[in-house]
Amino acid sequence: MPYTAHFMLENLIRPLLAELGEPRAGMAELLLRCWQLGCSSGHPEGLGPYALSSVQHRQLWDGWLAWRVELASQIRGLASQHHFLRDPDGELACNLFYSTALAWVAIIASERTIPGAGDTTGQTLLWQQVFAGEQALAA
Repeated sequence: MPYTAHFMLENLIRPLLAELGEPRAGMAELLLRCWQLGCSSGHPEGLGPYALSSVQHRQLWDGWLAWRVELASQIRGLASQHHFLRDPDGELACNLFYSTALAWVAIIASERTIPGAGDTTGQTLLWQQVFAGEQALAA
């Protein structure tokens, strides 16, 4: 069964953002656009629906989440108990809640301006810079 945009927004993205305490209205639409672009990108190093790379995954944990213990614990709780320890990148590829949470972290860690609702050009550019460009934590 293919996931529709409506399904992703209502059953995954919006509930997850509410759980994470994300207040920005444009974030759900941005994550949906990033999901759509990631799924269709063919990015060779990308894992999961957002096409995060293994390198970005580790950078987000080691360079950003490590300093935000409560959030890290909350996001770690989205991963499977045993599989995450054996294959953390597998969680990006197979666990939609976990991969969406990490995509959200990549966006906020990049400190980029969140494009407004309907700004598909801005959303696409942000995805290219944060996900396809391997610049989540380039600094």
